[in-house]
Amino acid sequence: MSTSSPGPESDSGRAGPSEVQVRLTAMYVTAVFSVIAVLVASVALGFSLRPRRTTPPAVAPTTVGATEASCPASAHLPAGADDHGAVAGAGTNLTVQAGDFFFTPTCLVDVPVGSTVSLTVHNGGQALHNVTFADQGIDTDVPPGQTVTITVKIGGARSYPYFCKYHRTSGMVGAVVAGGA
Repeated sequence: MSTSSPGPESDSGRAGPSEVQVRLTAMYVTAVFSVIAVLVASVALGFSLRPRRTTPPAVAPTTVGATEASCPASAHLPAGADDHGAVAGAGTNLTVQAGDFFFTPTCLVDVPVGSTVSLTVHNGGQALHNVTFADQGIDTDVPPGQTVTITVKIGGARSYPYFCKYHRTSGMVGAVVAGGA
């Protein structure tokens, strides 16, 4: 006669789940609820997988005129430029805001020929931006919330293009136009 130890059988005579199966099921349920909790918390805190397009705060540049007109044709902006207007430059201290993904004003016009200007760029966006004047060897990063000042030499009456090297293809370009529009 053989003696056998009772197995994990239910009242119906079938074997129940093993201890390993119970543990795996518990881990799976815990993982699913953890993912759901993270997603709910992310939505509640306002996180999004889509990039945010922000408008920078009001600009108070040391310039004359309003930021209403579009950039002039003499700025030679590329197709797809995100044009946030033009203002007349006054003096040698100019200011531009960098937003996600544009400069405002996009063009500074009537900048004196033969001058050297200090261009202050404030990044009011959430992404890292950059100011590049390729023909003058200027390539300066502007972290979010930070401000940089660069020196730009204005020779003849022409357009001096600049851009963000990270977002140029998104239309983040601008121009300093010397000698009028």
